[in-house]
Amino acid sequence: DNAGGPIVWVGDRYGVAWQDRRTGDYEVYFTLLDESGNKVLADVRLTDAPGFSINTTLTWTGTEFVAVWQDEREGMFDIYGQRISLDGALLGSNVKMTQAFSVPNEGPQAAGGLTTIGVAWSLGDPGQRFINFQLFNHDLTPIGQPLSLTDGTTQAVYPTVAWNQDRYIVAWFDRSANPKAIYGAVLDENAAILVPPKVLTQPGPYRSRYPTVKPLG
Repeated sequence: DNAGGPIVWVGDRYGVAWQDRRTGDYEVYFTLLDESGNKVLADVRLTDAPGFSINTTLTWTGTEFVAVWQDEREGMFDIYGQRISLDGALLGSNVKMTQAFSVPNEGPQAAGGLTTIGVAWSLGDPGQRFINFQLFNHDLTPIGQPLSLTDGTTQAVYPTVAWNQDRYIVAWFDRSANPKAIYGAVLDENAAILVPPKVLTQPGPYRSRYPTVKPLG
């Protein structure tokens, strides 16, 4: 019982991460494929903790892979990360990247910038949800505080993030706003907002969901 995860090309190999329930609860795993798609590394288990480790994302810093996921080892979902070498070796241990107080942190997405990693995620409950964004150093230490891109008055969920030349693009969809559309914002590598949150699609009486972003440089 597993679920497909992200795959990242780094010039001569692919890194792949996913959630897998082979041991009873969901844990995060990683492997490497060569340029032809052949598996060249036995599965590397990234997590070993109570509760589920799920919704994995993967990025590349230029020298290392970084996997990020949501993890309930402390009872409420928080965001954790793990550095991984070019050859698939774990670098250090799991790093807790957020602190849940009254609501969980869920659905992270990560992208590597020039000197930082940008992480976007959703937090809240059925009555109030936010899209947060925060910068981290390549060693996963935080830079500043999380920035809320939404005000919590609507059901903003499932963010995605991409790095494009000199900026981060964050997109998400909103279950209850008018319109029920894809929204987005642009931030520089200091987390300063270059383009404030704006609606990107016009679904009329319907809805747009599950965005993905591909940078063209």
